[in-house]
Amino acid sequence: MKRVVSKAFCCVRDKLGIVYRISEITQTIEGDDFSYSFIPNYAVIDLIPQGVFQGIQGLDLSLRETTYYREGIPSFIAERVPPKNRIGLAEILASLKMDYWDPLTYLLRTRNRYWGDGIYLEPYQEKKTVAYSSLLSSHKDSYASIKALIEELAEGNEILLDDQNPLRDLEKKALFQGIYPLYSKMRKNKEKVQLKTVKKRKESGSYQGRKPLAINEREFLPVAQKFRQKEISLDEALRLTAVSRASFFRLIKKYQNKNDDH
Repeated sequence: MKRVVSKAFCCVRDKLGIVYRISEITQTIEGDDFSYSFIPNYAVIDLIPQGVFQGIQGLDLSLRETTYYREGIPSFIAERVPPKNRIGLAEILASLKMDYWDPLTYLLRTRNRYWGDGIYLEPYQEKKTVAYSSLLSSHKDSYASIKALIEELAEGNEILLDDQNPLRDLEKKALFQGIYPLYSKMRKNKEKVQLKTVKKRKESGSYQGRKPLAINEREFLPVAQKFRQKEISLDEALRLTAVSRASFFRLIKKYQNKNDDH
């Protein structure tokens, strides 16, 4: 087998739904040999609320190493993928449209989740650079603006205060710690208002449940295919489909399940 290198992000999600890209992971397959490198993003890890993240299995992050190398299959991966000698492995791989045992691809495609630590994998993307002013001005209200800023910080992207000067890690942490409690309070208030509205509509008999997301399948599927084949980034796919990150991956799974059923 030729040398195959693939990359992904190790992520965790907090109780407010914010996704933190805690580490970049690179897998190298060369024949029957596997090797991995983990590049933790300490600037992001330092933002995570207490109790959400307990570390990466098999790595001592207290050492604050820039990169952790592992030859063979590390425990972090081994706990999450079916072993090569598992009965029925061929059928599992075929269901995920995989030709061979590739742990990283399996973790990106499977719907199964390892609940021991809450860490899961997302497709790799290059770091973005975004302007602080555009985050505040390009959303319909302060709640959406604050949420967008928190998401950019949690993803480890660069935030520009002006045309040239990005925020330093300590500045990012101070900003995050300042606006996260505000976002949490605003989110709770927003949920209370929504619940009251639903309650009133139910009492009046006008509530018909949440409307399903209107998606043009013919337009969505080509974009999803390009994203899967890494022809476009996730940001570009979200822009083209005009859906949220969560809705995008939910729709991909929906249409994949639909195709599998046929």
